[in-house]
Amino acid sequence: MTRSRVSMKDVAAAAGVSLTTVSDALNDRGRLPEATRRRVRDVAEQLGFQPHRTARSLAKGRSGILMLSVSLPESTPGSAVDIEFFVQLMSAASGAALHRGWALVLAPATGGERSVPVDFDGAIVVDPQPHDALLRLADAEGKPVVTVGRDLENPDRLHVDNDHAAAVREALDLMAKAGAERLALLASEADSSYVRDCIDGYKVWCTARAMTPQVVTAAGGPTQGAGYEAARDFLTEPNRPDAVFTTLDSLALGVHLAAQSLGLDMPRDLQIVTLSDSEAARRARPAVTAVELDPVVTGKEAVELLIKAIEDAADAESFLVPTRMRVRGSTGTASPEAVSD
Repeated sequence: MTRSRVSMKDVAAAAGVSLTTVSDALNDRGRLPEATRRRVRDVAEQLGFQPHRTARSLAKGRSGILMLSVSLPESTPGSAVDIEFFVQLMSAASGAALHRGWALVLAPATGGERSVPVDFDGAIVVDPQPHDALLRLADAEGKPVVTVGRDLENPDRLHVDNDHAAAVREALDLMAKAGAERLALLASEADSSYVRDCIDGYKVWCTARAMTPQVVTAAGGPTQGAGYEAARDFLTEPNRPDAVFTTLDSLALGVHLAAQSLGLDMPRDLQIVTLSDSEAARRARPAVTAVELDPVVTGKEAVELLIKAIEDAADAESFLVPTRMRVRGSTGTASPEAVSD
């Protein structure tokens, strides 16, 4: 026989109090004596009472819904978010929310005007763009927001991020140690904090070595095709780069394809390192060395931070997720100790 769910009525009967008293005790309401509040909670625990999550949220004036969206410029194709990083981040965030008793709703990936037909208690915005509609909506309604990557218009906003500048410098050191002398950076057009951090880190590294920076912007979005077209241009220059760092794995795969089409050997003629690891980067031949951003941890931490901001804003602090270097054949420095795929 299936055991029936313990109700508040059962708790009230066992504790010898009214339903109102049970509700007030379990939801921290009313002016109950502390002894009564404690006795009701003890009885509820002994009986195995589990409050209905939706009812509990409504009792606190909340919907129990968290919103998550990827912020994109209007010119960026929606397919650009269908990469391993975002899939892993969203999946981890959804699981973390469910574990904490919240529902996670995915909003459309767009930088344009956005209407949200459901009430929500807070939002997570990935790679926030200037004037993002969901940020404006949440701010207008006084809803807590956590961004993955910093909000460049509001740097003090709660966020979960990586130290991209440090990761770039580590990657450049790796390629220089392997013999690279002309190191370029290929970036996407998106005005995101991670792109800006990569460019800043790259320029700092070049300045410290009295090198002239070569920053190339891939026109047409953060796609493999854009990376290919950009690489075909700079890899045919007389004093072409012998190492390239890219701000996205799709750009690196475009550089990889361009190098092969030009008959360049990797890593002898060209080394490649990319930000954000992926299955495609691992399967390329030679496989592409990548900075692992740990999207699973990022997604979980973003949810935990948002819930903390909703429940106790004073206790919420931004979080930095550590990165790891996945060293592979595209830099010619792979070793059993370095590779942990």
